[in-house]
Amino acid sequence: MKKKSYPVIYSGQKQGFAKALIAGDFVFCSGTSGRLVDTGNVRENNAATQTVDALDKIRMALEEAGTSFDKIIKIIFYIKNIMKNGEAIMGKYEEYVQKFAPSLAVEVPAITVIGVDSLFGKSLLVEIEVTAIILMESNRESKR
Repeated sequence: MKKKSYPVIYSGQKQGFAKALIAGDFVFCSGTSGRLVDTGNVRENNAATQTVDALDKIRMALEEAGTSFDKIIKIIFYIKNIMKNGEAIMGKYEEYVQKFAPSLAVEVPAITVIGVDSLFGKSLLVEIEVTAIILMESNRESKR
């Protein structure tokens, strides 16, 4: 099986992991935080803002990989201080789905929510990992 990797770049520097990787009919997105690609820093120390910024990066990575946000089948949320931030994060996720992929509110993906003590970066409050489906042209033809 072939794979294709899409690198992460922060502040103009390529990181040692992929933002998305295609393997077969799946796109795997690495844990994605609210860090901005131009600076490598978060815009605000706010869980809701960081969630939207992370989801925007995931949506763009999925589109770059040839699929879309509504093709997500599995999501894992890693939430720092889950009792304080969990409700805001999940609320922003639900709003985001309504705006960009309302079909996910009907055909809901598998979701896991994990509270963590810390994330890789002291200002990070949420990290989101997703798996989505993609059908390559050759696979679409053979499945018809």
